[in-house]
Amino acid sequence: RPSASRRNGSSSKTRTSSIPKSTKRPRQQPSQQSQEEESKPSKKPKPPPDAPPSLVKLLQKDKSVFSYFLSLQENLFYDVDKWKKEAKKWKALAEQRAIDGKV
Repeated sequence: RPSASRRNGSSSKTRTSSIPKSTKRPRQQPSQQSQEEESKPSKKPKPPPDAPPSLVKLLQKDKSVFSYFLSLQENLFYDVDKWKKEAKKWKALAEQRAIDGKV
């Protein structure tokens, strides 16, 4: 007659001591993670390296390439400013609702 451990599919010969334990931290719930990320200031990235000489020559030589990069930069500034204003608007709305008790 098989033992109880063999009926369950486990065996006394199974070696569990050779399996390394995980050193990973358990996952946090998304709400906890996002709250922690919001409270931490974002880390400023390293400054970009100097432009390669070939790029500098190309920008000086071909004005359309220079115009292209200038346009990208202007659009980036516009988008950043737009989303900063949008974030301020929603933050003010959330604060107002919290004051009014509608949350």
